[in-house]
Amino acid sequence: MSLALMFATSAWAASKDSMPGTGGKIDFNRDIRPILSDNCFACHGPDDKQRKGKLRFDDMKEALKVAKSGEHAIVPGDVAKSQLIARILTKDAD
Repeated sequence: MSLALMFATSAWAASKDSMPGTGGKIDFNRDIRPILSDNCFACHGPDDKQRKGKLRFDDMKEALKVAKSGEHAIVPGDVAKSQLIARILTKDAD
């Protein structure tokens, strides 16, 4: 995964703060969705047949739901509890 994705996801998780250059709070559709679209939607997007783990990142409500694993992929305001960050940073090939 790209460094930009890690930064954006961390920023989204701490959405109470402003992201430099955005003129205000982080907006999912403006700031996060384009990064997820470029990097994640092939497996976690709108296509039911291609989606893995029943985890969907193209819709914020869906992205915040409990994943198939029983964990939350994204926990707003708590990067340490967000499995998306743990999986991006892991050395495990899976």
